[in-house]
This record gives sequence, structure tokens and C-alpha cells, in this order.
Amino acid sequence: MSFLCLRMLFRNSVHFLPELRNVGPHIRMKPISKTRKETGKAMDATKLAFPEEAKSKATTAYRLLRHDILYGRLVPGEKLAFSKLREVYPVGTAPLREALVKLANTGLVEGAEQRGFRVAPVSVEELWDLTENSIYLEKKAIRNAISRASKTDDRALLAAFHRLEDLLLASDHEGIAFFETWNVAHAQFHEQVVQACGSPVLLGLRAQLCERCERYRCLSIALSGETRDLNREHREIMMAVLERDAPRAEELVALHWTKTAEIIIESLPLLRKD
Repeated sequence: MSFLCLRMLFRNSVHFLPELRNVGPHIRMKPISKTRKETGKAMDATKLAFPEEAKSKATTAYRLLRHDILYGRLVPGEKLAFSKLREVYPVGTAPLREALVKLANTGLVEGAEQRGFRVAPVSVEELWDLTENSIYLEKKAIRNAISRASKTDDRALLAAFHRLEDLLLASDHEGIAFFETWNVAHAQFHEQVVQACGSPVLLGLRAQLCERCERYRCLSIALSGETRDLNREHREIMMAVLERDAPRAEELVALHWTKTAEIIIESLPLLRKD
């Protein structure tokens, strides 16, 4: 399936995405109303991305808030007042506070308890900063992974690729549930590409940047008019790893990340309102 087909499916299904407005270097989004019914849908969708059961109310709050930030239900720049959050999320103030502090540490939320919290804004400058540093870490991780990869790692990478490919070829890929399931499989594929790198610190830093890039990647699918053969891009990355061609793999992942950033930036002029 082409990137355009996936984009069209996502655009038709994510009616919750707010109207966007490009103001200076930042993208502004109009807040959207939320009902308890919508919150229930968000919780159901979260189960797809996070199948393990929450161990505490704070963990539940963190996962729900993180999910809604990544998928645009909580828009960049939106204030996160406890009084409003308690109406939407099934937890009290203390778990919400703990969750927001944790999200602030990941860069998805800004502020502190004394000054109030808000969803972190998005900007072209941040996008390029995240992209360039993600490429740097990804290239180092993939180079190390190729030098250490075993046959077991190869089989796991093949399995991750085929799960992603099967989702794109499936006949029932409609709605937000499909997109979120695909997102999880996509993340798992890229994680498997570098899994054998042997550095938990490097993998941890990479995971933090990937999480902050997630909102931008969702925008690229929702807004771009470009065609893109994601299946081909992923297959080429996989083959370079399996063939132990580190320079080729590094080149491909850099192109993969850069293309996503370029698609988002090319979409931004379409959002300006005169």
C-alpha cells in the first residue's frame, strides 16, 4: 500500500484532529471539546497501543494523557488544568499531577506544578532539531546493531517487517484503531532494526526522541499530499541490515527520517490562512 493510501485512510478516520494554523515558527491548533464518550474511545484505543494493564492510577493517567497528546486530542499549547482533566480522565488530582510531571520529563508537556502545565508546542525548528539528532542516534545504533546481530535478531527483524507489511495489505484497515495498531507495529519494526546495538543508554535516548517525533509523524500522514511507498522503504532498510551493509543501512534510515520531516514542512504552507 502506498503512503498516499495510508494517508487517505487516516485523514478520513481522524475526525478529532483539530484545525491547524501556522503562526510564525509554531503550529497553533484550536482546542477540541471532549466528552466522556470520547474519553471512553480514547481509553479503548489506548489498550491497542498499551496492552499491559496499568499498575496504578498514575500510570493509567500517564498512558491516557500521553496517548491523547501523541494523537492530537490534546493539542500543542493547550493548557492542562486539573479541573478540566478530572472531567475527562477517570483519576484524581494526585495521579494527574504525577503523570504530568513525568510527561514534562519526556518533553511532551511544559511547565511545573506551581506555574501550571500545558502541552508542549510544535515548531519547524524543533522538528529539524529532533530529526537531526534522531538520525545521529539511529545511525550509531544501527551500525552497532549490525556488528552484533545474530540469526535470532534477523528472524525477529523479518517477523517485525512482515507484521507491518501484513497490516498494510489487510482488507480491514479502516478507522483510528487500524492507524494506532499500525503505529505500534511501525515502532516495533524500527526498534528491532537497532535492538542488537548493545547499549541500553543509546536505546533509551533514541526512544525519548522517537516519542517526541511521534506527533510530527502523525501530522505527516494526516496532512501530506505526497505519495510514499513506506513498505519499500522499510524493506530496503531491513535488507541492508540482513546483508550487514552498515553504510547502506545508515544512508537509508537517514533518508527515511529526512523524508518524513520534509513532508511535514511541505504541508505547512497549506495550513496558512490569509
